[in-house]
Amino acid sequence: MLLVVSLPSEGQRPENPLPLLRAFQPGGETAVPEEVAAWVHAARNDKELRALAAAGLLEVAASREVHPEARRIALRHLALVGGEPEVSGLQALLAEEAVAEYAAAALARVPGEAATRAMIDGLAHGHPTVRVALLAALAERRASDAVPVAAKLAADADPEASGMALTALARIADAAAVAELRGLLGTVPSDRRAQAASALIEAAEIVSNDGRREEGRSLLALLASEPLPTGSRSRLLWLQARLEPAMAAERVVQALLGADAAERRMAARLARSLPGPYLTRRLSALLTERDASSRLLILAILADRRDPVATRPVADLLRSPDVEVRTAAARTLGAIGGRDAVAPLVAAAGTGRGQLRETSLASLERMPGAGVDDALVEIVRSGAPDRKEVALSALTSRRFAGTAALAVRYLRHPEPLVLEAAARALREMGRPEYLAQVLDAALARPRVQRDPLLDTAAALALRIPDPARRAQTIEGLTFLWNFAAAAPGEWDGGRVYNPLDG
Repeated sequence: MLLVVSLPSEGQRPENPLPLLRAFQPGGETAVPEEVAAWVHAARNDKELRALAAAGLLEVAASREVHPEARRIALRHLALVGGEPEVSGLQALLAEEAVAEYAAAALARVPGEAATRAMIDGLAHGHPTVRVALLAALAERRASDAVPVAAKLAADADPEASGMALTALARIADAAAVAELRGLLGTVPSDRRAQAASALIEAAEIVSNDGRREEGRSLLALLASEPLPTGSRSRLLWLQARLEPAMAAERVVQALLGADAAERRMAARLARSLPGPYLTRRLSALLTERDASSRLLILAILADRRDPVATRPVADLLRSPDVEVRTAAARTLGAIGGRDAVAPLVAAAGTGRGQLRETSLASLERMPGAGVDDALVEIVRSGAPDRKEVALSALTSRRFAGTAALAVRYLRHPEPLVLEAAARALREMGRPEYLAQVLDAALARPRVQRDPLLDTAAALALRIPDPARRAQTIEGLTFLWNFAAAAPGEWDGGRVYNPLDG
């Protein structure tokens, strides 16, 4: 039930509601819990009233003449205002089943050694229902004095208490707690051995965070051959990568191939970030051994690693019979980048169709790495026509500074694809000074091949900075357009009027 509490105005002390709380019965006056809440709220910032409230609430909670529900209400609010003076009273209530859990919660909120000792005593003398809550509170405090009793409870018949005792030892993680966990690993019943191993993983992480990394590594060695539950294996793998990155690579690869889904996810995450060429080579080797879905995962990991060591194995997958694998390989090469990735991508874009061509071109456009532009220029100069077209298109998309000057050389290329790529390069990056060469090339070609060049000429004319010359040039191009529409053979090879000639 949600209580709407009307808080007192500043400086106003609400009346003490404890007499009403002592007489409270479930189903009776419903305003009593609200009045108690308002009173406690006012007491929290008033030292005198806080002490009064804490003492009064403890008195109500300790009285067996009060209804158990009223006692529990008192303890819930005592958790907000209680302090060291209430420790002994709360400790006594740990033995009463009706209120033990509420007393434990209130005691856990009290700072200091007195409360810690009371909770440790409660593990031995309190009601069994409070052991888990007390162990959790002691674990939070990392209370070294709780180690002996926690070690004893780790072998308790109650699996919940035993599990929390193991967790408490792991979180306390001082030398005594770690020693107890080491011993328990070999003595707990077989059905709890995995739980003990999981506790040791947590302890290894905590001692490492405390700066005791060698101790953490020794615990990892102890756990290497232990059977672990789902979830714990992924945590162990993460800790191995953190403490022993040089040795974790092979473990990560094996986990990628394992059956534990959580461990596979962790391995994939670690494989993206662990440094070193060894892991890249191991992952690359798997590309020839695994099925298509595994290859897609490994390619995604290699794309994030961006290690050139993987270039050749990934490039080999551009010939895979699976279109998804081919496309993923093209995407991965684009992420890896570098000169060695250029030729395979140009070949894939030149011979491929559809998604493979689009992905290869996109990869070439964004590809990082030294020498990429130089490699593309070499392919334009010496490659086959389909490669020239791709390389010119890529240089244009990359906005390489020398693209226009290079493209001019291919305005008379016999292959239409190369011509179109050169025309596009000049259309997007050329200066007006190239207009004469574009027009000469346009009128030297058959009529059906002139359109890309005439469009390029128009784009160059529009870049002429002087308005008068720009208008004069466009007028001349309009005439030329009409002339260029004539049938092939009507062009006599004479000089075309070009206003840019002066």
